[in-house]
Amino acid sequence: MNRLSQAIAGALLLCASSSVLADSRIDGRVVAAEGDASLEGARITIPELNRSVTTGPDGRFSFANVPDGDYTLDVVYLGAPIESRDVQVSDGSPTLVVFELGQSMEEVLVRGMRASALTAMNMQRNSDRVVAVVSSDNIGQLPDANVAEALQRVPGVFLERDQGEGRFVGIRGIDPNLNITTINGLLVPSPESGARSVALDVIPSDLVETLEVSKTFTPDMESSGIGGSVDVRSLSAFDREGLSLTAEGSYNELVSDYSPKVAASWSSLFGPEDNENIGVALAFSWFDRDFGSDNIENGDGWPTDLETVDGTEFKGAEEIEQRSYTVNRERLGLVANFDFKTDHGSYFWRNLYSDFSDQEYRNGTVLKYADGEAVSGTGTSALWEGAEAEKEMKDRLETQEITSILIGGENYFNTWTIDYSYGYSKSLEAEDKRLDTVFAGEDFNIGYSDIGQVPDLFGDESVYDSSNYFMDEIVYLDGEATDTANTFKLNFTNELYSNAYNGDIRFGALYRKRQKDYNADETVYGAPDDLRLSLFRLSNPVRYGLGEFGPGVSAKTVREWFFANRSSLEIEEEDTLVASAAGDYLMNEDVTAAFIMSTVNLGDWQVVYGVRYEDTSFDATGNRIVVDDVGGEGDPVARPTYFENDYDHWLPSVNVRWERGDFVFRAAATQTIARPNFEELSPGGEIVFEADDDENVLEAEIGNPQLKTVESTNFDLGFEWYPGGATMLGAGLFWKDIDNFIIITDVADEFDLGDLVGNIPVDDAEVIMPVNGENADLLGFELYGMTQWDSGWFVNANLTWVDTEATFPGREQKGVLPRTPELVFNGAVGWENETWSFRLAATYRDDALQAVEDFEDPDFDIYQDKHTQVDFSAKWNASDAWQLYFTANNLTDEPYYAYFGSRSYNAQYEEYGATYTLGLRWTPF
Repeated sequence: MNRLSQAIAGALLLCASSSVLADSRIDGRVVAAEGDASLEGARITIPELNRSVTTGPDGRFSFANVPDGDYTLDVVYLGAPIESRDVQVSDGSPTLVVFELGQSMEEVLVRGMRASALTAMNMQRNSDRVVAVVSSDNIGQLPDANVAEALQRVPGVFLERDQGEGRFVGIRGIDPNLNITTINGLLVPSPESGARSVALDVIPSDLVETLEVSKTFTPDMESSGIGGSVDVRSLSAFDREGLSLTAEGSYNELVSDYSPKVAASWSSLFGPEDNENIGVALAFSWFDRDFGSDNIENGDGWPTDLETVDGTEFKGAEEIEQRSYTVNRERLGLVANFDFKTDHGSYFWRNLYSDFSDQEYRNGTVLKYADGEAVSGTGTSALWEGAEAEKEMKDRLETQEITSILIGGENYFNTWTIDYSYGYSKSLEAEDKRLDTVFAGEDFNIGYSDIGQVPDLFGDESVYDSSNYFMDEIVYLDGEATDTANTFKLNFTNELYSNAYNGDIRFGALYRKRQKDYNADETVYGAPDDLRLSLFRLSNPVRYGLGEFGPGVSAKTVREWFFANRSSLEIEEEDTLVASAAGDYLMNEDVTAAFIMSTVNLGDWQVVYGVRYEDTSFDATGNRIVVDDVGGEGDPVARPTYFENDYDHWLPSVNVRWERGDFVFRAAATQTIARPNFEELSPGGEIVFEADDDENVLEAEIGNPQLKTVESTNFDLGFEWYPGGATMLGAGLFWKDIDNFIIITDVADEFDLGDLVGNIPVDDAEVIMPVNGENADLLGFELYGMTQWDSGWFVNANLTWVDTEATFPGREQKGVLPRTPELVFNGAVGWENETWSFRLAATYRDDALQAVEDFEDPDFDIYQDKHTQVDFSAKWNASDAWQLYFTANNLTDEPYYAYFGSRSYNAQYEEYGATYTLGLRWTPF
């Protein structure tokens, strides 16, 4: 930290000496005609000084340290002619300038694809980083119900879906866990119990003003993103004023049910007529969606050493599960933002709250082939006699909340700008009164006559008789995970524009105190004897379109019976201890960061360079549940564990931008990190040590608090062409050298088993835990473009290709990075005029390695199959205030499919159906 302190001290002396050069300012704002909309991303240039700045979200700009004299200000905004203004600077007083771009801009910026494209293009073109932007106008062009789905249209972005809805966002082929998400620049803790990645389906898209995906970093940014960062910016009154009310209803084909949604936003400026300097923005969104899915999956793989009763070996499934999901998801989002601006500064208070509830009823049929005897078996079919089956019901209500509060401001002192903020963010995930019930039956003749995406299952009549199943187990869970962060930032910027140095210097510090904890209060009950499924059977057949399902379990009947008889049920003490304590943890992660950077303009060149330093203090508390039948009595014992670690990183970066005419070239070299997931860092886990045939056998599944941070060195080259209007073409080449990527594997051969069982000899061991891999390389390129013709037709498309190579322990041959699709494509084509708008869009992601289940056998590698989704939207502007729209989501009913090794071997297949929406929007002013 001493070297960074010395660098900052030197910078302070340099800045102090420069402040005597000049003290005049030019402040201004760029708006559309009649001042109705702020224009973000406009570039203002002083040709005489070779200086330029870009307008912020409120359309405002500022030049400090301007010598007295006469100057010309040029405003460049794609889609509008260049406007110039002569100004005079004198006496050290601020000069105020307001640009109102021509009347032709007014209609362009009110609605339509051209408006959203221009906003995004201007922000992207003038950024000092490699970024992609989605504006609020563009978010509303397609049926994107949440932030994740809105981001899927961005070059290089792909989605990981849950129940057909976009949830996690990957950037440039990188695992979503290796990216970072912020709201209004403030880090968002994850509601997920063990993850860092933020499930962006929690945030309704109606609350968003812009989404910015940064693919390179500058030192003043949080650098915990290997793939990139996503910043969600909520509405401000200085962005735009007005009122919008929306009501819609949607219909899901699979469940044949309707869902309502309402949303509203209002923003206004207040103050004296000639100085409206107080802004208030309020937004609300509520969506109550009923839908579902049909699923068939095999979680155990397709081993090759199965054997029939006559000794014939074959490759087959040991267990296949059918699932029918009925889901209700309710999203509530609120935004309240306040701004206050003066001649010498601005102040803000940003508040965002999102509440997401997911009520899931999962009826399941588990066919347990391996518990019987295989009487026949081939590569595509098999029959078992005397096998077992289970009927399951998961009745779970999961709620997730995100609260983000950010207070701060910035002030101008001569050539200095000081910005500061305090942020409080909290995420919560809770499962309240979850009830999982299992009914078991045995002595069934079951099998399958074909394999593939949807194996063709069969069974004798007894499998479909509810009287042959008896209650076997009930698990009741109250679990809660919280992730809380308090963040303080203080930054200083000094404009050093002079004959000696045409640029600025910026430095600052951050301190964040973060706490993540998870606690599961899980109780395992034994079931009474002779309690048959027929007492709890659904009166109607289970909705299931992938084969014969058989009787289903009534969640309502089970829940009523459980709470009426709970006091008389026997608790399985050992199973309860393991379930309740093994996954609990409490972690503290404090980050202290400082940076120093400079932006220098050299004619057509702009260079942003500097270094960031981050010091992390981490500690974790958990429980290892030990079942020792060799050196102990075999009863589960909870052993509290504690671990602490301090580490630091120096993260230099440089971003270079060269612009001439319609062309922009970019280059960047950056270093970034990604901290391990909390679940991986947990010091807890389960350890079973028992005697088996005169051998001491150890089985353990534990976390690893000693995991190293994932580190990446990144290089980027980019090119953009803006020939005019709403047209842009771009290309990018990127390479990442990744160290310490994290995998989960059996480390028994390298692990000191004495740490788990003491000095007792171990004859056979399996220790599953996350470890750091050796090295991975990622090479990729992206192509993107958009255009709109005077006829009203438009098209936009982007493609990203990546090639990865990773080293896995236990394998000589290198593989690919998990959760990294090779090819991602997004595209849309449409037509619009002042009255009508039509758009057809498609997203495609290639197949990708999802998980490595057995490092010694690639046949157990799980891959997600390629996925293509088609969406459609149509809009009718009935008047200046009223808009009627129709959307169709997942028109082709694209399923989710994952497989083991080859597409013939099912790991999971799931269908969701198409969703159709009809809505009405009112924007009176």
